[in-house]
Amino acid sequence: MKKIVFAVAILAMLIGMVGQADAVPLPIGGTAFATGVTPSPGIGAALASLSIPFTGLDANNNVWFTGVLNQWVRANAAGLMVFEYQVINNPGSVASITLADTTDYDSFTTNVDVLGPGVIPFLISRPAPGNAVSFSYLVPPVAPGSTSGLMWIETNAPTYQLFGTTQLQGTGNTRLDTYAPAVPEPASAMLLGLGLVGFVGKLRRKFMA
Repeated sequence: MKKIVFAVAILAMLIGMVGQADAVPLPIGGTAFATGVTPSPGIGAALASLSIPFTGLDANNNVWFTGVLNQWVRANAAGLMVFEYQVINNPGSVASITLADTTDYDSFTTNVDVLGPGVIPFLISRPAPGNAVSFSYLVPPVAPGSTSGLMWIETNAPTYQLFGTTQLQGTGNTRLDTYAPAVPEPASAMLLGLGLVGFVGKLRRKFMA
């Protein structure tokens, strides 16, 4: 009987470990490989989204690829920002897309991964000084007519703004304005602080009454 209880306990522990799997931490100067793990539990509906058509040009303005970049911003269970990206390379493109490089992550932590279906990157990196997170699709590339897997970056940012950029590269390249992690503006932070003070005061008066 004891052996059965012990075996059940070990099995439950292993299931718990699998269930708690999370993204791959990506520090500044670090690299990671996609594992296909979903973001932390509690990811909600999109707070913001973008669908941006793009054209990849070379220095002589020759068109090498066209497509659409989709982006979503969500919050995890702790209310912190998760940024998701997906690249669609149109069937009529001449060249593949080999790199998706997105900014501005400099002062924030980043946990990353890529979910299928779709092309999974060869490597994910955050080169110093840490502003950008790069998804390398050199092997295999996002070829004409194919779609990347869902690239996502889980951060410790409390909010977001439309001041980041995402660059897609191959034989040509393109640069697009996308959402990025941010800290609250001073005015917003002050209003939030005043609201919390008022809320605490109201609770205090209620309990003292």
